[in-house]
Amino acid sequence: KLAEIGLCPLEEAIHMVSLNAARSVGLTDRGRLAPGYRADIALIEMGAWPRVRATFREGVPIYCDGVAALRATDQLAAGAPRAFHESPLHH
Repeated sequence: KLAEIGLCPLEEAIHMVSLNAARSVGLTDRGRLAPGYRADIALIEMGAWPRVRATFREGVPIYCDGVAALRATDQLAAGAPRAFHESPLHH
């Protein structure tokens, strides 16, 4: 919202809610996408009502378009829901 209303650039707003937030609570391995950092990510579709499209924990998909995900190796063995495999965000 800060970037949307012109109070700061988008990059600065992202730092406020990621890197700065992680550092403020002592999480030194989170808050940015870089080697040595955990890859915890939320992909959000912006619109009138922002919508979480996918989440990843340590680079592993956890949720994608309404479908809870298993580790990639378990998905095939467990017969993961087809919607997860076919989601454009999964590929």
